[in-house]
Amino acid sequence: MKSPFAATPAVKIPLQSQFDERLKSPIALRLNPPPPVSHVFDSVMSTAITGILAREALSEIIGHHRWCGTEADRRAGADLCASRLGYRADEARIVLTSSTQSTLNMLIPGLVGAGGILAVDELTYPPIKAFAARYGAKLAPVRMDDDGMIPDAFRQVCRTHRPKALYPLSTLQNPTTVTMSLERRKTIAEIAREFGVSIIEDDIYSLIPRNAPTPLSALAPENFLVSARVGQECGAGNESSLCRCAVQGGCGEPVLAGSPGYVLDDGTS
Repeated sequence: MKSPFAATPAVKIPLQSQFDERLKSPIALRLNPPPPVSHVFDSVMSTAITGILAREALSEIIGHHRWCGTEADRRAGADLCASRLGYRADEARIVLTSSTQSTLNMLIPGLVGAGGILAVDELTYPPIKAFAARYGAKLAPVRMDDDGMIPDAFRQVCRTHRPKALYPLSTLQNPTTVTMSLERRKTIAEIAREFGVSIIEDDIYSLIPRNAPTPLSALAPENFLVSARVGQECGAGNESSLCRCAVQGGCGEPVLAGSPGYVLDDGTS
């Protein structure tokens, strides 16, 4: 008998046809939806979810919280982070959350706090302003050029405002799409180290370029927390997040949280 959860073969629709179909509808400029890749995404995620349900009953999966991720989640997360950091992080310091926004809602009050200063690019990920306001933190914008955050400007912000943390998007920065050079990253990391500034690096888009530069967080491992989103590159509603850090807390929705780990273990990624 065929399982009701069996994956349905994806219909391959030419990418150009998918773009053409999308252009027939109004474009929501307040969103940044990823390119339509249903011919890849549907098959991979169907297989992952089918595999998860084959391992454990659904009632068991959703019957408990996935605090900080299971051992398998953390192991897969450490493997993924190793591909970016250049070394394999301690699994005990890998935390799985439901999204990077969830991660930021823990890190900002924990690291910056009410009245504290968070340094950001002068053009930065829009929700950061709301997150900071929610917890009484203040933002200190750092001037940018064609290579991203300007080191001298960051140093000046550190001297003047004494930020407790820096929130950078070093690869395909949102909203400018700038990718910071490796030399610039080394300088920014050194300044952060000099002033004792923690780095909350949003590494969401680093899996898109074939040869993304080494993340800032790998250049200053003693004072960074890196958040790598898993899944949103293909769909905003399929997001989980991995945070390499010293603090622990948070959990992810069980089925979506398990699917990235399944894909990573399966070797599909």
